[in-house]
Parts: sequence; C-alpha cells; structure tokens
Amino acid sequence: MYMFLLQANLPSNLGYLSAAYFVAWIMLFGYLIFIAKKRRSLEITLENIKNEDKEL
Repeated sequence: MYMFLLQANLPSNLGYLSAAYFVAWIMLFGYLIFIAKKRRSLEITLENIKNEDKEL
C-alpha cells in the first residue's frame, strides 16, 4: 500500500476523487446543519403550542 502512494505515476483522476470526497463531506455537514435547524424550529413550535394550551 505504501509503495503505491510513493510511486510517481499516481492515477490522473486522483484530484477528481479527492474533490468528490470533500464535496460529499461538505454536503453531509450541510445536511446535518439543516436538520438541526429544522429540529430546533419544531421544538420552538411545540413549546409555543404547549404554552397556548396552558393559557386556556
């Protein structure tokens, strides 16, 4: 494995592979942030509904 990495003639598509890898991670983190914001919004809405029920 290490011999492959030390060879001078690396595959020419290695740059595309690493770019796709980083894009996939960025998309994953973006999706997780989106889900966290959506969850927080739902929690706030639920708290508002609970507070409205207590007032009645």
